[in-house]
Amino acid sequence: MQLSNGTIAAEINADQFGLKIENLQVLSNSNTIVAEVVPVCNDKSQKTVHLDFTLQTDNPYSLPMEVAAGTHDASLIKHAVPRKFVPPMLVSCSPRQILYNSIRTWAVQNGTNLLSVLNSTSSESGVLCLGVEGDSVLIKFCSDVEDKFAHNKETGLIENTSGQCVGIEYGGENSTECPKESFPPPNPPCYTSQYTFKVLERRDCKKETQFVSPFWAINEDGFMRSANANQDANDDDEKCMTAPGPMIDNAVAVVARIVNNHEVVMWNVGKDKISIESVGNEVTCNKPVSLKIGVASARNVNGGDEDDYKSSPIELARENSNNGELKDREATNEWWKEFWMSSRVSLGKWSEVESFYYNMLYSFRASNEVGNVSPGLWGPFCTTDTPDWADQMTLDYNFEANYWAAATSNRAELMEPYFATVNSLMKIGEQRASLPDWSEGGYPDLFGGEVAGMACGPTPKGDWDTMYGCEIGFGGFEGVEFSSSMGPFEGMQIYMDDGTRFVAGLAATPYIIHYESTFDRAFWHDQAFPIINAAEKFYFSYKEVETTGSEFRLLAPRSAA
Repeated sequence: MQLSNGTIAAEINADQFGLKIENLQVLSNSNTIVAEVVPVCNDKSQKTVHLDFTLQTDNPYSLPMEVAAGTHDASLIKHAVPRKFVPPMLVSCSPRQILYNSIRTWAVQNGTNLLSVLNSTSSESGVLCLGVEGDSVLIKFCSDVEDKFAHNKETGLIENTSGQCVGIEYGGENSTECPKESFPPPNPPCYTSQYTFKVLERRDCKKETQFVSPFWAINEDGFMRSANANQDANDDDEKCMTAPGPMIDNAVAVVARIVNNHEVVMWNVGKDKISIESVGNEVTCNKPVSLKIGVASARNVNGGDEDDYKSSPIELARENSNNGELKDREATNEWWKEFWMSSRVSLGKWSEVESFYYNMLYSFRASNEVGNVSPGLWGPFCTTDTPDWADQMTLDYNFEANYWAAATSNRAELMEPYFATVNSLMKIGEQRASLPDWSEGGYPDLFGGEVAGMACGPTPKGDWDTMYGCEIGFGGFEGVEFSSSMGPFEGMQIYMDDGTRFVAGLAATPYIIHYESTFDRAFWHDQAFPIINAAEKFYFSYKEVETTGSEFRLLAPRSAA
């Protein structure tokens, strides 16, 4: 690895053949990887060898994906979600729980009784309604639903003009399992999946069976309560309908081009339909083959507009795969030169520590770019859909620690992705802190059904990840309370806090370091002060304070009075 210009080389050798990767570089001005692949023939009499390339991905969640073999390249696009619109879900009616990726409040229009999600958006085109697709009930934009559902308060039915109504089918406590490779399951597993929303025809809309109920009522909180969804004798909690919003599909596209002896290598779609393989690629021993890989996401195409991920990123990835000329490499070398000129250290006899320091700076620069998403635990070096710790951003020190040396090494601008990410926690952090009663806890579930939880100690089983243990009435604090980890975008916060009340204060440390290194007053006013002030408010409201003259002591957490 050449730290000076970000170039990597590697070599693999067997008895007869070897393979070298030379001059591998991620270009600074585009999502492009360039490299030279050199087949090594240890038998000097051998002149050529077949070298096969494969473009593929794992797909444990069975996400939609397409592969194609063009005349000049191979392309693969993989979507981030199975579909944009999802069915409504049945969740607890308790107003003392926070559902942070869905909305439980519904509005019934005067006169028409048309049903829509309350406060889903301020624009008419974005208001959410119930719609039908095949035999499924989905949450869709009202403007896309021709035959809208209305709630008849007298009969309790949610019905459309076609005579169809919305019902709930209960499968039982052990009727479902969490998706493969999902986060450790709650108890019971994937709670909301026990209930399935059904489109019932007219003949079935006015009768109730042991497992199917079509009757609904709006309660005083504006929640749409299922009149007979509680089929579990061990569960006395009423169930209400919630509407998950449209899912953001930040699809990722990869386009690969290989040039051998000035000829573009051809590709075929593999038999498994999820890989692409090069065809008849005979190469000359010890001669380099040019490899170019372009990458792009829907976020790149749409400029980060999370409400409009309509354009496919495949053409941008193809455009990126055409980069890699000498001028692109020279620009990348200058990019690295500017980075290294920001500061340097010399540790004398501790050369091993010095080497570690520079290697970590290299990894940090390779992971962060102003205006882009902050990296998770694995940075850009993740090669699977199911990495350990879900490649999350662990907030109980790991995520913050990645940025502690950025400003002191004179590279404060690279902290910007961290601030943009953590700032997205403020809204849900305020909701968590101010929840009047933390005793009902929280649990993970499918998107839209997860409940934010704050723990006050382990459960009887010693499980900190199940968010219970707080006294009834304990809650209602000021400021912010953060979960223990998150993903890169808003709505990806994990439900739990593991009882770690220090997270918001720890998350504020990079803000303090940045200001103390730059004395940037605008940064202090706009970014640092809000999170520091919010954390301070939480701790002072959470703790009992004993004041003696000009001194004070923080005592035990405030009890539920």
